[in-house]
This record gives sequence, C-alpha cells and structure tokens, in this order.
Amino acid sequence: MKKKLFYLFIVAIVLTIYSTSSLIAAPKEVTIRFWDWQTYPHYQVYSDKMMEAYNASQNEVKLIVEREAIGFSDYKPKFQAAASAGELPDMYQVWLCVDIIEFTAAGLLYDFTDDIKNDPEWNDWYEYLWDNGENQDANGRVRGIPADQFVLGVAYIKDMFNEVSGGGAFPMTVDEVIELIPAAKEKGKFIYSTGFLSTWTLYYAWVTQIKGYDTPGEKSMLRKAEAGEISWNNPVFKKCLESLKKLYDAGAFRKDVLAIDFAVEGYDDFHNKRSVMEWSNGSWRIADMKKHFGTTDKIGVMPYPMPDKQGNSYFCNSVGLIIGTHPENENLKYVKDYLKFYMSPKGVEVALSLGIMPASKVPPNLEINEPMMNESLENLVKYGGVNANIYNIKVANAVGDAFVSVLNNEMTVDQALNSFDELVKE
Repeated sequence: MKKKLFYLFIVAIVLTIYSTSSLIAAPKEVTIRFWDWQTYPHYQVYSDKMMEAYNASQNEVKLIVEREAIGFSDYKPKFQAAASAGELPDMYQVWLCVDIIEFTAAGLLYDFTDDIKNDPEWNDWYEYLWDNGENQDANGRVRGIPADQFVLGVAYIKDMFNEVSGGGAFPMTVDEVIELIPAAKEKGKFIYSTGFLSTWTLYYAWVTQIKGYDTPGEKSMLRKAEAGEISWNNPVFKKCLESLKKLYDAGAFRKDVLAIDFAVEGYDDFHNKRSVMEWSNGSWRIADMKKHFGTTDKIGVMPYPMPDKQGNSYFCNSVGLIIGTHPENENLKYVKDYLKFYMSPKGVEVALSLGIMPASKVPPNLEINEPMMNESLENLVKYGGVNANIYNIKVANAVGDAFVSVLNNEMTVDQALNSFDELVKE
C-alpha cells in the first residue's frame, strides 16, 4: 500500500511540474491583421519568416500575423471604407509622403517618433532614415516604419547590354541612351521595359534628375517650388521633362508603354529579355529577378540618364513597404514591438536571406551573399541617392497625369509645369 501511495505521489509531482511548465511556456496568442498592396509572392514569405523569427526571439507573446495582399488599385478605396467604418486592421501599408500627410491629418497614423528616440537600440537601427523623410509627416514626425528599402534607377541584363553597347560604359545622358536604340532594334529588342499606367515610374525619374542640379547645402529646388518660392516652369525642371519626352519619342520604350502595367507586361518583357534594360527598377526586385534569372549576378543597376552632363547622376534611394498603425489600436503595444523587430539585426538577417534590402543599418558582421544587392549598395555609395517625393499633395496627385498628357502631345511641357504653379497658388 505504501509503495502504491509512493508511486501515486511521484505521478502527482510529475503532473504538477508538467502542467506548471506548460503554463509558463505557453505565451499569450495575439492576432495582428495586416494589409498591404505587395502582391508579389516573396512578400508573403517575408511576412511569414519575420513572424517566425519574432516569435522565436521572445516568450511573452505568440504573434499570429494575418496578412492580406490587396491589389494596388483596390487598396486605397478599401482602406478608406475601413477607416470610415472604424474597421482598420492593426497594421497597414501607407504610400510615402502624400498618403502619410493625408492620413495623419485624418488621425489615422500613430506617431512613432518618441518611441524610436527614447529607445537607444531602435534609434541606432533607424539612424539614416531621419534624413530620408519619406515615412514622416510635414512636421518630420515618424508615421510609419519601413520594412524594406531600395536603390532605384535602371536595371540591365549584363550580356545584352554589352552586346548593344559594344562593351561600353553606362549611358549617363538621354542622348547616349538614344544612340543605343538602333543596335537594340537590330537584335529585335527595345531599350527599356516598364509601364507608365502607374505614373510613379515616370515622375520618380524626373524628380531624381532634378535633384542632380541642386546646389549642395542649399534648399532643394523642388522644395522651393512646392513652397511657391520659384516657378515649376524653370529651366531645370523643363529640360528634365523634355529629356523624358525625348526618350519616349525616340522609341526607347514600348509603343504602348502608357497603357501597360510595369508590374505585369513590364516585368514580363524584362524577364523574357525583350528589353535590354528595365526602367524604374533596382534592388527592390532582387528576389523576383533571382527567381526568373537563376542568379542576380547577371543583372546590374545604373542611374537614370540625365538630360546633360552638367548635373550629377543619382539613384533614387527610397523606402518601400511603410507600415503604419492607428493611434488607438488595441494591439498597439505588440505592433510597436514587432515593427521594431523588423529593424533589429535578427530582422535584417531575415530580409537579407530572402534577397530583400532591409530599411535598417546593416550590422557590420553580416555577410551579404547577393550579387545585385552588393552592386546596388556599391553604386549607391559611388553615385549617391536621393528621395524622389513631392510633398505638395495637389501637385503630387496631378503630376503623373500631366506627364502622360505631355508624352501623348495633349499638353506641352510649358503647360504642364505652369499648371503646377496654379495648384501651389490654390
């Protein structure tokens, strides 16, 4: 009887220890709903891997991130409907600058500024982004955390470019690009694949060109124009827009480029080598290009061509997926901690393992085994990078359609630029 009681006592102790340890080991489950418009498959992998790494890094909570990728054209109407109904998800992508200013005014974006500045770790990882400004409102307050960044300019297929250029150097001006068109046509190719249905692919290049004529240490011409201090119809802005029309008129793009989507027909043309180069591409499509080309050592990146050699050639250095949250989100504590993790060394490792350039300071001990990412970073150092955003909401909303009208000969360059002056005066 005593032996039986002894065994029962041991079993009771074991069960108590097991149940107690189970209770200690089981973290609280929190479901985070997340909307973005990144429909490329590797962004779902990125989200899943980041969630797994975050959950493995701590025991306080088990985060379940329910991500919904919504098409770009459907995203904003759905977002606005959810905001009106008070049914926004816990995290949501916001378009840099314009949406951030608009959504901040509507009270829809939490201010991360003090969280970052009061946290030495986070502030260190965030370091270079203080000067970038793309995820900040008009007062320099941080309204979203970037999950990635990119070096944007022109991607090119190295062997095809060497054939067309005769092994020459990068074409740094529009005229040098136009000189390559006959050789490309002989091989049944066109120079640039892209699509201007989403007009940012057009005006990002224009703004990046403009930045090349700024005087170092002075307020940029773009900021002066936004403030009404100078006219939008000035010699620099005009020659930059004229240079893009010159490229279009010369046949550097597909004839139907104004009617096609850069992320559909544009990608397909580049992946199938119908074009020598891809306009408005760079490090942001590394994972996608690796899938199609097998390795990214076959792909290079160069800056957008300039109107002439008087300006400096830059890359557009921009953040990509910016994630915001509502100030009254009941899961705000967990969202903040999770978004901080995106920028941590462990979060950086997740991004790099998938061929994604993290929007954080890369730890010096991390080796980057991705040829195109290394080349992008090297060229960013060599040429420099600028952001290509227009902060005046009225102009930002009008510039794309105006440029399409210029290319279609429905509006002159002077008329387009003068229309921006009128918008600033309103």
